[in-house]
Amino acid sequence: NIPTIEVSSTFNVDEGSLYIGSVIFSDDDDDNLTYSLSGTDASNFNINTDTNSLEFKVARDYETHTHNYRLKITVNDGLHITQRNITINLLDIDENPPQITNSITLNVDENSYEAFSIVAIDESPLKY
Repeated sequence: NIPTIEVSSTFNVDEGSLYIGSVIFSDDDDDNLTYSLSGTDASNFNINTDTNSLEFKVARDYETHTHNYRLKITVNDGLHITQRNITINLLDIDENPPQITNSITLNVDENSYEAFSIVAIDESPLKY
């Protein structure tokens, strides 16, 4: 029987993460399986067979690393080869949480429409 690879074709991964996603190799004949990674970006990745996971060798920073990676996973049972093309998209996360700059205690009258204003400083664009 032909060996199989259970893996998503696309992963979206937050910057700073090592874990990308699950990779499971199987063969109905219980043949000894070998795997390999190939492609231009393959040197950035490992397959952890203890946890059945695809991982970055080193966590990636969105601001300083490539945002999209492509590689091919191959499994071989000695007779048959199965391959899967994988795309990994690195996602930017907000590493600078907003800082609230004012501290205030106030009493608010019942039925008021506006009680106070909040001033925030954030190096990233504010999202509400």
